[in-house]
Amino acid sequence: MPLDFNDNLKLTFTGSGRPYRENEVWVRTQVFNKKYGLLDHEYFAFKLPPETTDGASIPRICWLLLAPFDNRILNPSQPHDHLYAKKEKVLHGYIWNKVTGLTTGELTVTYERFDADKMIEEKMKSYGAGPIVRKGVFVAVRLGGKKGYNT
Repeated sequence: MPLDFNDNLKLTFTGSGRPYRENEVWVRTQVFNKKYGLLDHEYFAFKLPPETTDGASIPRICWLLLAPFDNRILNPSQPHDHLYAKKEKVLHGYIWNKVTGLTTGELTVTYERFDADKMIEEKMKSYGAGPIVRKGVFVAVRLGGKKGYNT
């Protein structure tokens, strides 16, 4: 089954000023590859529902250096925020083959806070954030995200 990876994580802003995505999108990641024995050309793909984001739970004190509403941070923060908010730390999705563009099976993954934090770092790279910004955001969400992680 082919999946449409539009990667359009375009946001609008609600009346309260919070960023919101109206469309449902597929997200692909290699964060779980080692844990689930996936190959280098395989990704775990899951559907991201429309929802509000808070800019990756970056502590406000870090906003001076890491602007959470910069698109290189804000767009990749959406899957991160989704994983943080879920009560059940389980994702249902597919194994997607980059070479063929098709799914090769279904997969259910369990995840921890560290996986969500690694995912934002991975996604930021694809949005053009440099290594210093990526590492800065990763450290910031590790420091400030504990309170926001729904356990």
